[in-house]
Amino acid sequence: MKKILLCLALSSPIINSAETDQFYARDAVIRDSANELNGYFQEKIELAIDKSNRAKQSLDCREVALNVFTQVLGEFDIGEYVQDKTFSKVSYFTQTDLSIERFPADNFAEKNYRADSIYKKRTYPSNLVGIARTINVDGIYMGTDKIGHFSIIGKTYYKNFLAALKNGKTPEQATEIAINKGIKQEIAFLGYAIGGVMAYGDLEANFQGLMFARNMCEGSAPHIIFKNNQWKQNPENLFNIKDYVNPKFDESFNVSLWSPSAWGKMKNEIITGYCLNRVNSNYKKRVESYLPRIKETINDKIINQFLVQNKKFDRKNQLLSPNFQCPK
Repeated sequence: MKKILLCLALSSPIINSAETDQFYARDAVIRDSANELNGYFQEKIELAIDKSNRAKQSLDCREVALNVFTQVLGEFDIGEYVQDKTFSKVSYFTQTDLSIERFPADNFAEKNYRADSIYKKRTYPSNLVGIARTINVDGIYMGTDKIGHFSIIGKTYYKNFLAALKNGKTPEQATEIAINKGIKQEIAFLGYAIGGVMAYGDLEANFQGLMFARNMCEGSAPHIIFKNNQWKQNPENLFNIKDYVNPKFDESFNVSLWSPSAWGKMKNEIITGYCLNRVNSNYKKRVESYLPRIKETINDKIINQFLVQNKKFDRKNQLLSPNFQCPK
């Protein structure tokens, strides 16, 4: 069974839309889908709370938070898995639901999208991985894959965070452990080792998923509260995707680093896209709106510490050098 699922994962674009090309969307005007995503998450949070309240044994808040992720991602069902070709319901929602506007539009064939994208020269087996389309969430342009990272890998971060707490670490130490494990995971099999890309946008989405998990139960106004012997959504702090998405989700802004082999195949397309953005008025306006929204976090601190010790993953080696000259 594991081999079958692995083959499906590698062969289905819907399951593993791990690549994305926001360079391609520089001139796109995409409708904001924040409200639709908020509706999806709040519905699943309510479902998780209802199931938690009906559980035979009382649950603490962190157990309820994990149940929320289970509902967001969907409880595994082999029939639905074969039908939808994904184990992540939230990914399926962002990739297929008609309420979400995607660019390019759904009727634009995958093969044509690839032929126009920075991935046009990717060869087998990398070309089996689908390319996530771009959506707009609160003015942030991102691949649909980022919502999957926020939920799927965010849950993994949270489990690692909870395990570290159980081992006696402080919340700050547990957060660092979860982030460091996430970076290693990105290198080992989520991105760099298999796909040849170190996606810093993915790492940001993963981290924000952890923050969502923590915010369900922590702080003075958590998303989930215990009142009248029942778990409830906090009406004073309902989940809002706008609290978590930020410009670092946009891979044309927070650019990735490619392995030498991938860079060799893709550099002309990447440089072209990068340099077109530098002079594109639509994209420049988007970046102007991004700049006031950037906040440094512990995630950025740990990534920077990692890069000091692992210089081969530093993006300055490819596009981010201040002296990078675009071809004329």
